[in-house]
Amino acid sequence: MRKKIIPLILFFILASQKTLLSSDTPWAIVYQQAGEFILQGKYGKGIEFSRKALKVAEEQFGSEHINVALSKNLLAHYYFLEGDFTQAESLAEEARKLVGNNPKILTNLAIIYTEQGRFAEAEQISGEAIQLAEKQSGEESSEVAEALNTLGEIYRTQGRYHEAAPLFEEALQIQQQRFGKNHVRTALTLGNLGSAYAGLGNYHTAERYLKEALTNVQSQFGRRHPYVANASRELGKFYMKEGNLHLAQFYLERTLALQKKVLKRNHPEIGGTMARLGQLYRSQMKYEEAKKYYQKSLKVFEKIYEPDNPYIQAVQRELKLLDQKINETKTVDALP
Repeated sequence: MRKKIIPLILFFILASQKTLLSSDTPWAIVYQQAGEFILQGKYGKGIEFSRKALKVAEEQFGSEHINVALSKNLLAHYYFLEGDFTQAESLAEEARKLVGNNPKILTNLAIIYTEQGRFAEAEQISGEAIQLAEKQSGEESSEVAEALNTLGEIYRTQGRYHEAAPLFEEALQIQQQRFGKNHVRTALTLGNLGSAYAGLGNYHTAERYLKEALTNVQSQFGRRHPYVANASRELGKFYMKEGNLHLAQFYLERTLALQKKVLKRNHPEIGGTMARLGQLYRSQMKYEEAKKYYQKSLKVFEKIYEPDNPYIQAVQRELKLLDQKINETKTVDALP
């Protein structure tokens, strides 16, 4: 079943002050304003200001300048967060053509490819991003930490937890040293590591890390924020793995309710949580209820992905299995 990559750790999509020609140029001011909406969870506003930044960059520097590429990359990331992967990929590819293999842009593309199920491509360019970030910024830079996080998520999405966990551990060590234990970057990486540990069966440590990540983001952003929804969902997924279905249902239903408030309608995150709830009800042998959630999930996915996308195919397989279970139950109930 669908394992949503968490792209919200991509703070370094914003250029550092060293990259900007001048921190008080019209473009730099608008660009920095646009980036602030990531932390605020206001993705529609982020798109609006990123478009402004792109327009100013083109007028101020010309259409082939690196700041145009950075603006397109930031706009691409906002489209990704809004669930518009076609627009996101197109803009990120345009940015890549302008400046070549920039680690910020490669990492963004890797996330987009992962969401589309293009894992081999994502893994390749994510590895390139790590090498470039190490060369340009140093092995213990925040850019390297974020690139490591992204490759870890690519592995985790595929269930390759043994490969994902060391990458998260390395990223976490860098971020703790640079930002401290309570920084949001550190918290998000801790959550990623907790999810990887859950996949490895290390439930005690996984639960501790996932709870700590949720507490951290709630304290920083309140209870109504996409980061909180992501952290809550990961706890729900953990409790499903552990077999604590009561807590799994609590966190997944909480996640879905929150996502409907902070994300646009038919967002892929919402579809993913619906699929998780379908999986939960199926495990409880509540097949009709499970089918309803899977059908809702499929409707969302079909608006976003191509028909051959692995997430659509996974939900379709689940629906076929549920129909079989429902028919078997009806047959048994009809026996004298």
